[in-house]
Amino acid sequence: MFVGAGQWVVGDWETAGRLVATVFGAGLLLPAWALARDVMGRPVALLTAALLALHPSLVRNSSAVLADSTYVFFLVAGVWLGWSALAAAHRAWLPAAGLVLGLAYLVRPEAAIYLVGLLVVALIVSVRDRAVLGWLPWIGGGLAGFALEAAPYLVYLRRSLGHWTLSGKVEHNLVLDLGATVGNAPLAHPIA
Repeated sequence: MFVGAGQWVVGDWETAGRLVATVFGAGLLLPAWALARDVMGRPVALLTAALLALHPSLVRNSSAVLADSTYVFFLVAGVWLGWSALAAAHRAWLPAAGLVLGLAYLVRPEAAIYLVGLLVVALIVSVRDRAVLGWLPWIGGGLAGFALEAAPYLVYLRRSLGHWTLSGKVEHNLVLDLGATVGNAPLAHPIA
């Protein structure tokens, strides 16, 4: 989606991909700095941002047409919003964290694990604080925010594969690993 918008602006797919990776790679410094600041303080946040800005793998990924910088940006932003909701008791950040983790899921499906962890921790905090009824709408909002982003893709996978799954790559990778068709996967490439 971002590469498509970038292609419309610059007119070249590879340049657009590199531009998107660079923007999200540089943008990663902001939520990483904010998370480190909230958890450890300003000096550690500055060191975190400096180390991330100079890390060779992150710099390389931010200049290549890969989804890694986009995924890490949304993941760190979602974790920061989740931390803000839990540690500072700003429950209203939970739906925002769900939305951002939903965007991370669209890049790489394993982001769903972070949503589950966030909601479980939010539930534990609500029980600990004896405020379950006060937290439940916000926990539901986090789940709804994620679902708002993920639902169209999940429905597409259901219609394409014939069953519910978080990723269309699972069956495809099994086919590649096992060398045989698994189920009715449209992505499968059976060996003749």
